[in-house]
Amino acid sequence: MPKKAIELKDHEVKKLKANGRFAVGGVDGLYLQVTNGYRSWVLCVAIGHRTNQKGITVVKRTAIGLGAYPEISLKKARIDALDYRQQIKQGIDPLEEKRKAKQQEAQSKAKQKTFKDCATIYLANKEAEFENTQSILHNGTQHLLRMFIQLWGICQSLKLHQQLLWKLCSKLYLQKKVQQLFG
Repeated sequence: MPKKAIELKDHEVKKLKANGRFAVGGVDGLYLQVTNGYRSWVLCVAIGHRTNQKGITVVKRTAIGLGAYPEISLKKARIDALDYRQQIKQGIDPLEEKRKAKQQEAQSKAKQKTFKDCATIYLANKEAEFENTQSILHNGTQHLLRMFIQLWGICQSLKLHQQLLWKLCSKLYLQKKVQQLFG
């Protein structure tokens, strides 16, 4: 049977300053890791299995970082460690869940790009095709883009249909071309 760590109190944890991993008790596998004066919480757990170099299936041991001490208190670290242990008992890999959440967040941020962001990126890429930035200004592209961005914002704030916006912009574009021709 594994040895149980003595449950340390907060004032005892504050005194731990030497480099190393110190079991703080309360939750199996919870340690305060001290490296060159920087202190952080680590939960050491066994999640799933892996195959070692000899081809033998063994338990996969993982260290999960819970945050820096004293920003994360001893009490909070114990609560978080218990939550992770319960997830592991239910067959959930908390690190994989974190990765999925980050990936979903990145995907949702990518979907939240505004038209202005996309148009700016597009123009920056197309700028190399033009001889210089003056030719973009002469074509009126920047002006039309600014008008379109303003209209897009108005349509989004008023929740107008996008087809209406496209019709309006095409009319503005034609008006601009007519002004350039007969101007």
